[in-house]
Amino acid sequence: MNNLSVFSSALKTFDKFYIGVDHLVKIQEDLTKNATSYPFYNIKKTGDSKYQIDLALAGWSKSELELELDKDKLIIKGNVTEDDSDEYFFKGISKRAFTRSFMLNDTVVVNGSEFTNGLLSIFLERLVPEDKKPRKIEIGEKTSQRQLLTED
Repeated sequence: MNNLSVFSSALKTFDKFYIGVDHLVKIQEDLTKNATSYPFYNIKKTGDSKYQIDLALAGWSKSELELELDKDKLIIKGNVTEDDSDEYFFKGISKRAFTRSFMLNDTVVVNGSEFTNGLLSIFLERLVPEDKKPRKIEIGEKTSQRQLLTED
């Protein structure tokens, strides 16, 4: 059993513990149905609420890359513009068109990106609105009033 099927199976059991996460199974299936391991990437936490996605894109230029945020989906596309006139004796550096997607929580914002020395870095931050932060909920008391029945 591969990691994706384990993840999908785990998501399907969430209904026992969580309310309203059933849509995650559909999202996970959409993201992984055409997934490849190219390009390689890292996701790291750089602060309490800051994250960074790094994609290894040796041989690519900034003009061949496209970043798009569609609702909660971050989409990175690479469009190949190689010159066919080049003749290689051996070509070991992969460069092929790709689309890589990441689902972002609705509290995550993209703060920018940079492309340096073949590494595309995307900077993310989790901003939790005040109304979504943990808060204490006071437990009220119901006052019981007894009514006496009297005969008139």
